[in-house]
Amino acid sequence: FPVTIQQAIEIAQQALDSLSAINDLVNQVQENQIAEAKAQADEQKSIYDKQQAEELANTALTAEQRKSIEDKYNKLRYQAELKAFQEEDKLKKQRFERDKAFKIAQIAIDTASAITKAIATYGPPPNPLAISGIATASTIGIAQAAAVAATQYKSSTPPSMAGGSGCIVTGK
Repeated sequence: FPVTIQQAIEIAQQALDSLSAINDLVNQVQENQIAEAKAQADEQKSIYDKQQAEELANTALTAEQRKSIEDKYNKLRYQAELKAFQEEDKLKKQRFERDKAFKIAQIAIDTASAITKAIATYGPPPNPLAISGIATASTIGIAQAAAVAATQYKSSTPPSMAGGSGCIVTGK
């Protein structure tokens, strides 16, 4: 049976809605992955804190040796935190790109729907009002899609080595 343009738009909308539900599940899985990466980093940093305390418990250490130990563990804690940050940033960028694609797909469906409404309201071209409605809907849709396509992912600020974002610089 022949499918009308309006039926095709409705089918496309249903498909996009189904994909959106799957995307929501993927987002939840990724949120869990982010939480796990942060928990692993916190656990690793706690282990480093204990190891550092054990090494610094040696009263025979010189000030230079103490500083070297502190620097070593600050670097290890920073690396653990940076690894978690990079995993989170990677997953957030993937989410951003998926969301961007969904927005563009929704704009395409909305634009097609607006074009069919213009034709249904004013009749098919060459009716000037239909042409105007089609042109307006197309222009708006293209402008919206271009604006969404132009958006760029902005990463959050990575942790800093010098005590930022939970890294503790010890020593006096």
